[in-house]
Amino acid sequence: MSKTNIFLSISILLNIFLIGYLAGTQLEHKDHHRHPEMHGPMNKELRLEMKTKRNELFEIVTAPEFNEAIFDTKILEIEALHDQVKAEMPERLKQKVLGKTQDQRIKLIKTIKRKHRHRN
Repeated sequence: MSKTNIFLSISILLNIFLIGYLAGTQLEHKDHHRHPEMHGPMNKELRLEMKTKRNELFEIVTAPEFNEAIFDTKILEIEALHDQVKAEMPERLKQKVLGKTQDQRIKLIKTIKRKHRHRN
């Protein structure tokens, strides 16, 4: 084989692997959004407040003059919201598993572990 054929073959193989990887990550992303019940019934006001605080933080960071004190205050507010969400997690899990069979609970836990494996 000539160098051109070898280069072309390698290029095609790399493109096939890249397409497979991208398709796999997109399927995983779509699967995550296909099951909104897995997210649990987080308070809509809390979700909106978290988004607002995060946007305020972005504005602080991108302001012409960076104010460290305001930044630290905003971070503490965001951490408090995260702590509130973490405190609600056991109750949300309990509500999800009430009335489910053991097989359904096992499937739920496997799904949760798979969804959160990147955090560990």
